Amino acid sequence: MDGKIGHILKQFLPETEIVSIQKLKGGIINQTFLIDTQKQKYILQQINRSVFPDVPVLMANLELITEHLYKKAAKQKPLFPFYTFRYYKTSSGLNYYKHTDKTYWRLSDYIAHSDNIDKQNPQTVQEAGKLYAYFIKQLSDIDLKKIYPVIPDFHDSEKYYQKFLSAVQNNAGKRLFATQSIYAQFVEYKFIIDDFIKLKNNKNIPQRLVHNDTKVDNILFNEKGQAVCVIDLDTCMPGYLMTDFGDAIRSLSNTADEDEPDLKKVSFDLSLYQYFAKGFLSSVHSFILPEEKQRLAFFALLLTYEQALRFYTDYLNGDIYYHTDYATHNLQRTKVQLKLLNEMYAHFSKMEKIVAEL
Repeated sequence: MDGKIGHILKQFLPETEIVSIQKLKGGIINQTFLIDTQKQKYILQQINRSVFPDVPVLMANLELITEHLYKKAAKQKPLFPFYTFRYYKTSSGLNYYKHTDKTYWRLSDYIAHSDNIDKQNPQTVQEAGKLYAYFIKQLSDIDLKKIYPVIPDFHDSEKYYQKFLSAVQNNAGKRLFATQSIYAQFVEYKFIIDDFIKLKNNKNIPQRLVHNDTKVDNILFNEKGQAVCVIDLDTCMPGYLMTDFGDAIRSLSNTADEDEPDLKKVSFDLSLYQYFAKGFLSSVHSFILPEEKQRLAFFALLLTYEQALRFYTDYLNGDIYYHTDYATHNLQRTKVQLKLLNEMYAHFSKMEKIVAEL
């Protein structure tokens, strides 16, 4: 492998001596390697073409976004640390390399960061909210027509509901009858999709360039615990500002793992919701519209419902999308999301009040 990677690196860094190559753990989409040279470090990634089949279009998006951020960072002095990175080009002028085995690779800057961060610490969560919102603000003047939707309908909850209905009708995995109580919960919360459809028809709520995968894991922190860099920009596409808020709340406010077998351990941490909202609104208060602010809490419900739909749909279809470790893995993931949704809904009035008062 090192021989292959060495060949790939020469396409980007033909005159650079490589000191070490280390495969990094963590990401579930792309393979990532830390490249150390005598002068600096880099990040090398093999792009997952099952998820991103059109690499030239994906990388055109990323070049536009990262160059935009890089130029702004050079001109502005934000009130807190903010770093960005750039993608390197090969001798042929492309910001990706297609190997002879038809794999695609890219090389970017390495941003130094701390690995010892508690992802559910109040300060960490507030910092994440602040930086994700600042990220949206920095991209607010990009022409959305120049950004290609590499994963169409990525957070269109209505489309996921339609796929859910098809899965129920087809019942390809013959699993519907044994999970009627789960199905009933989706029917009970159908009003969430109805409200989303009304929102899509509301022309007063704008599309913005957003991250679309706002886990705390997609932010780098320095040794002081400050959020300094947003990473994993592949899913940056036009969408709703509230989606980035809602997806972050879905992932960070759960007190348990996404596939926790003991549902008693699954609960919604309202205090972490408040910390993230505080950080988020501190960065968007200058441009967020009243209609967007009013919908922030709702999108926490929506994105949780959407993810539950996706897990359950895959379970009904026979586990063809998500990797599973056992027969009921997707079902357990579904149960966790529904438990989290139940808890959120019980606190919904408090969630709305917190946002309104910030």
